[in-house]
Amino acid sequence: MIYLILSILSSTVLGFIMTWFEKYKVNPFQAVVVNYFTCVLTAWVTIGDFPIKQGFTELDWFPYAAGLSFVFITGFTTIGYTFQKFGITITTIMSKMSMLISVIFAIIVYNESLNFLKVIGILIAIAAIILTNLPHQESTFKKKKIHKIFWLFPTLVLLFQAIIEIVLQYVELNILATGTSGDPAFVSTIFLGAGSIGAIVAMMGFISGRLQFSWRNIVGGVILGIPNYFSIYFLMKALGAGWEGSVVFPVNNVAIIALSAIIGGFLVFKEKYSALNILGIGLSMISILLIAFSGS
Repeated sequence: MIYLILSILSSTVLGFIMTWFEKYKVNPFQAVVVNYFTCVLTAWVTIGDFPIKQGFTELDWFPYAAGLSFVFITGFTTIGYTFQKFGITITTIMSKMSMLISVIFAIIVYNESLNFLKVIGILIAIAAIILTNLPHQESTFKKKKIHKIFWLFPTLVLLFQAIIEIVLQYVELNILATGTSGDPAFVSTIFLGAGSIGAIVAMMGFISGRLQFSWRNIVGGVILGIPNYFSIYFLMKALGAGWEGSVVFPVNNVAIIALSAIIGGFLVFKEKYSALNILGIGLSMISILLIAFSGS
């Protein structure tokens, strides 16, 4: 349980940091590239040794880490574009709805438990995600005429997030099961690969003049990288500790939204939520309890 809680807390902090990028004029892409390298340094400091050893490309998990590196950097770009076209509501909902694919995969492939409590909890979680993310100010919602082709991007957001969750669970249960749960080497390789791809793209941007260097992007990336590393590391530790993926993914996604709304809305930003938003937060608590206790 402690690993899942730590992953939720890390992801929540991660979300708050990214919301401050616009205020402090931090370029999101450059900060995320720096963030990936910071994740590797965080692992290095945490374990007291550089996590990626010679011959890592020959390890069983390397192809999965390489694939996830591409998904991480491509997924971030897709999320950014979706946010611009559709706004935070649709982007967040589609991102968190990935749990549907992850849960179905875990139940079918790993024969995880499926009972009345879990089904009801997941259904309530879906409602909670939608209601919590509904625009709570009329002015924040503007209907736009969007070409049908652009609806591919919210779908990709869902698919990329689902791929990440599914592959992380697969590697944890099938490849790292006989080794170290939440292996820092595996997690660090993902971030190093994503950072390397992003660095190449960023370098091309600097050469062409499309991107401008700023130290605030470096600082933003460093601050972002620390909780980002732990969000993935502790998520894998939770999966390796015996928690079912069909429990971990819904609880993780819904708890992040609920905690972000409670801390960010009520305590930090003092936002006014609608009755539907508050209902969504309440339903999220109920769904977490139902899913968490569905296996007991």
